[in-house]
Amino acid sequence: MKKILTNFLMFVILFTAAFPNAMTKKTNVKKINLAILLDTSNSMDGLINQARQELWRIVNEMAALNKEMTDTKLELSISLFEYGNDGLSSQDHYIRMVDSLSQDLDIVSEHLFGLVTNGGAEYCGAVIDQALAKLDWKNDKNAINVIIVAGNEPFDQGIIDYKSVCKKAAAAGIKINTIYCGNPDNSESKTWRDGATLGNGTFMFINQDLAAEEKPTPFDNQIIKLNEQLNDTYVYFSAKGKEAKYRQEQEDNNAMKSAPSAAVQRAGAKATEFYNNSSWDLVDASKDEEFDLSKVDKKDLPEELQNLSEQEIKTFIDKKEKERESIKEEIKKYEKMRNDFLITNTDSTVKHTFGSALLKSIKMELKIK
Repeated sequence: MKKILTNFLMFVILFTAAFPNAMTKKTNVKKINLAILLDTSNSMDGLINQARQELWRIVNEMAALNKEMTDTKLELSISLFEYGNDGLSSQDHYIRMVDSLSQDLDIVSEHLFGLVTNGGAEYCGAVIDQALAKLDWKNDKNAINVIIVAGNEPFDQGIIDYKSVCKKAAAAGIKINTIYCGNPDNSESKTWRDGATLGNGTFMFINQDLAAEEKPTPFDNQIIKLNEQLNDTYVYFSAKGKEAKYRQEQEDNNAMKSAPSAAVQRAGAKATEFYNNSSWDLVDASKDEEFDLSKVDKKDLPEELQNLSEQEIKTFIDKKEKERESIKEEIKKYEKMRNDFLITNTDSTVKHTFGSALLKSIKMELKIK
């Protein structure tokens, strides 16, 4: 018996050394479902720009939170609505669901950059009501379901009563967090506070005219170069996958155009577990035990793979996976140096931006200070 126990302990030690993550596999999954409702009336360009610039910062910081949670894996899904835009149908209260709840962050980014401000009749009650009705909210006690409404103007406009809608959301376990773009002490902010209170959520405010851009660091260029190398490890396996591969590169460009720091943050986010493209990338898809490479039509693969055998393609995938993991580790290394640099060389004054408010909201739901 003693010999068996000794052998078992030796196995555990050797197994842990060879596979350090195997013994610390996270057993709990906490779904975070965020519906982001953005005012796209004429006065809201600053809000939209902040959302574009800070999307990848939000993903990065959520990945850091996930790392701190030893037994829980976070799964992030984002839905996007726009409201208050005169270019939309009056029958729909000038509201459009841009994305249903999705984990495809590149599509969310693409659609954020596609938003255009116009007009404005901002009906907060109506857009919350549509988010409640149109989204597949998970009736899961372990899920965090949050609607985040951002805008200005009074919260009580329109024929749909925001009070009853916010109460309905709270009763369904869906919190209403409000982000007011303006002075938190003025009269308009009172209805935004009231909406959050009735929705069992949190009132926050931001300065939408504040630039969300971070200070340049000596490590930014290296991270951008590594991101270009990272893109080369993605291998599409369908017509939609080819389109998604193009989108990946386009969103790199969009991030850089919005702000250089946004491009760096995007690179960092792509090195996290939240950036998963198993729907179109062979490397990510192959990690799923149910994925069957033999069912992939070779005509839908990149030209360099179309004449290879299945085993040769598997070898190619393995090579790309090793390259990707190595590049991700390099990105994380430089990202840590970048963060350390920013802590030392940046004013620590809190900036009231969209990203800061959204992260505050998530931390409150996770009960993290």
